[in-house]
Amino acid sequence: MRNCLILMSFLLIACSEATIYESDNISIQSVKNGILIENKTSQTIYWTAFEREILAVIDWVPCIDPEQCDGVLPGKSQTILFEKIPGYSTGKEVVVYWWNLEKQDDESHRVVNFQSAVVKP
Repeated sequence: MRNCLILMSFLLIACSEATIYESDNISIQSVKNGILIENKTSQTIYWTAFEREILAVIDWVPCIDPEQCDGVLPGKSQTILFEKIPGYSTGKEVVVYWWNLEKQDDESHRVVNFQSAVVKP
């Protein structure tokens, strides 16, 4: 009986939505249909995500137009659906990038606080 309880506990832990990345500013975790990003800051966090293996063949730069960038508002969360992640196929690792935008004197924006994490769905 005890072995059954240990096995059931292990299975419950294995099936839970484990946090992949956690800090004072952001939480990123794999959920059933995608990657959940929780913004714990007072600024919008902008993001993008790619299947890890596709990174070697893409030419990508962070978005710097807040009107066009994907972002998570302060205190909010958003799920990046697996089907929307370029190159993603079931079970593949995903690299999530996030950053803030800082307004410049000429009204343009620049990337600050650029970070990334690898998520194993």
